[in-house]
Amino acid sequence: MPGTESKSGRGARESRAYRESRSAGGNGKNAERSGESFGEMMRRFGRFCVKMLNKGNNNYLDAEKNGNLAFSCPVTALVALLCFLFWITIPLFIVSIFFGYRYKFRGEDLGRDSINRVMDSAAVVIEDVKKSFSNPHDAKPTEEDAEEEE
Repeated sequence: MPGTESKSGRGARESRAYRESRSAGGNGKNAERSGESFGEMMRRFGRFCVKMLNKGNNNYLDAEKNGNLAFSCPVTALVALLCFLFWITIPLFIVSIFFGYRYKFRGEDLGRDSINRVMDSAAVVIEDVKKSFSNPHDAKPTEEDAEEEE
């Protein structure tokens, strides 16, 4: 009966159609990679890792204080610090900004103005917070302060 087809019949048709589309070329790279051996996939993964390490080692995070370069560190080392010592690295960066350090990326991939503008704006925000704590009289009055004065 045409209307009472079993699920296994439909599955067999789908798998046959799938096999035919794979043998006909399918959808580009996925069809080509489906026959890839484990060794080929590992070589491709190794090439990817080498490419990322090269990019990380050719780009640097520079720390400056008063316009002088205090230290420079490859991005690969920064990523390793963030992976293994995240809860120590981030507070140290924030505290160092309170002490006047500015951070900038340098290199062919990360040394763009847009990335460094974000780093500068973060430093400006921390400087504003620092000023509001050190000079509470210069801070903008809140509504509660205005009510207390009346």
